Amino acid sequence: MLHWLINVLIGIKVGLCSCAPEVHRLGVQRVRAAYRVERIGRRLPAVVNESSGLARRTDTSVWTHNDGGGRPTLYAVSLTNPGTLVDSLALPQLQNVDWEDVARQDSSRIGDARLFIADLGNNVNNRRDLAIYIVDPKRIKAPETIRLRYADQTAFPPRQRNFDSEAVFYRSDSLFMLSKNRSGHMVRLYGVPARAGNYVPAPLDSVFIKSMVTGAAISPDAKTLAVITYGKVLFFDLPGDAATRLNRPTGCLRLPRGQAEAITFLTPTDLLVTNERGRMYRLTRR
Repeated sequence: MLHWLINVLIGIKVGLCSCAPEVHRLGVQRVRAAYRVERIGRRLPAVVNESSGLARRTDTSVWTHNDGGGRPTLYAVSLTNPGTLVDSLALPQLQNVDWEDVARQDSSRIGDARLFIADLGNNVNNRRDLAIYIVDPKRIKAPETIRLRYADQTAFPPRQRNFDSEAVFYRSDSLFMLSKNRSGHMVRLYGVPARAGNYVPAPLDSVFIKSMVTGAAISPDAKTLAVITYGKVLFFDLPGDAATRLNRPTGCLRLPRGQAEAITFLTPTDLLVTNERGRMYRLTRR
C-alpha cells in the first residue's frame, strides 16, 4: 500500500513538473522544440525491473542496473535491438544497498573504460556507509571502493534531508555528485577524487532546481552536463576543464515520462533516458 501511494505521489509530481520556476528565476530557455522525444523498444529486459542508472558501454549498447535491493549486477542492453539483454557483469563481492547511478571514466571512450557505481541512495539520510565502487569491466579484479561522508552532515538523520545523491558524473579524474534536493530547492554539488580512499567532501557549489534530481550525465565532448529530475531535463554548459562550479542551466526540457531516474549521452547531442517502469526514450537534437 505504501509503495503504491509513493508511486502515485511521484506520478503527480511528474505530471505537475514544469520548466517555469527555472525560466522565471534564472532566465533558462525552454528547449522542447529543439528535441524529438521518442520511445524506443518495448521494455527493458525483465531482469532490469527498476532501472536506476545508465552509462554507455559501446556504440550499440549501454550499461544499466537496478535500484536498491536488486542484485549487484550491471546489465548490458542493446540499442540496435532496443531492450534486448546482450551481457551482464555480476559483482558478487558487492551489495546493492541503494545503487542510484553509474558513471564511466571518460565519456569519449567506449568498451574498457572504468565504471563508477554510486551506492549513495540515502532516502532517510541516516546512512554511514555511503560508497562508490570502481569497476573495470575488462579485468578480473575485485572492485575498489571510494567511501565518503558529507562534511556538512552532522546529524543522522538531519532536520533538513539533503544528503541523498542519485546523480553522479566523471570529469577531470574526479567524480561529482548532485544532491537530490529533498528539502528546499537548492541542489548541492560535491566532488571526490576518482580513486579509492576515504573522503569528506564539502559542497563546491549549489544551484536552484525546483524538482528532485535523479540522474546526471556528461556529453562525450565534456561540454554539456544533463541533469534529469522528476519531469524535466536541465542542460548546463561546462566551459574549460573545471567542474567545481555550476553556472545557471542554459536549457530546460519538460519530460513527463514517468519516474525517470537514469540518463546518458549517446552522442554529443542525443541522450537516452530510462524510467523505473522499464521504458526507454531517445532524445534527439533536431
